[in-house]
Amino acid sequence: MSNPFANGDQQPYQPRDPYQEQQPYADPTAQGYPGYQQPGYPQQYPQQGYAQPGYQPNAIMAYGQPGYPVSYAPKSKVAAALLAFFLGTLGVHNFYLGYTAKATTQLVLFLVGCFFFWLIVPILFLIVVPIWAFVEFIMILVGGGQYRADANGVPLAS
Repeated sequence: MSNPFANGDQQPYQPRDPYQEQQPYADPTAQGYPGYQQPGYPQQYPQQGYAQPGYQPNAIMAYGQPGYPVSYAPKSKVAAALLAFFLGTLGVHNFYLGYTAKATTQLVLFLVGCFFFWLIVPILFLIVVPIWAFVEFIMILVGGGQYRADANGVPLAS
C-alpha cells in the first residue's frame, strides 16, 4: 500500500466546517414546516391549548402532603398505644392503623385459642398473641419499625 501523501497533492479527506452549512433559524411567524404537520390538526396550534380531563385552568389548588387527600388526618400515636395495650390481642390497634391483614391474623389466632383452649396447640395462641401485642405496644411508643406511620405512610401524630 502506498502513502497517499507522498506526492504532495491535496489530502484525501477534507473536514467540512459545520458552521458554513448551517440552515437559517426558523421564522417564528411562519405557519410551520411543510410536510411535518400531523393529519387532522391545524397548521398552527390554537392559543388556548387542548383540554385535559379533570383539569380546570383557573381552579385554586389545595396544597397538602403529597399523595394524600387534603382532609386526611394523621392517626394518633397515643390512641394506637392505648388500643395496643388494652385490646392488642384482638388486633384493634392494627385495624386502627390500617394494617388489616396483620389485625385479622391476630384476631383469628386469639379466637381459635379461645374456642379450642382445651387443646395444647391453640392454647399457645393465647400465650403468643398477647406477647406479640405487647411488643407492638412498645414499638408504637418508641416509633420503631413500621409503626412510625400508618398503613398509608402518614406519620403518627403525638
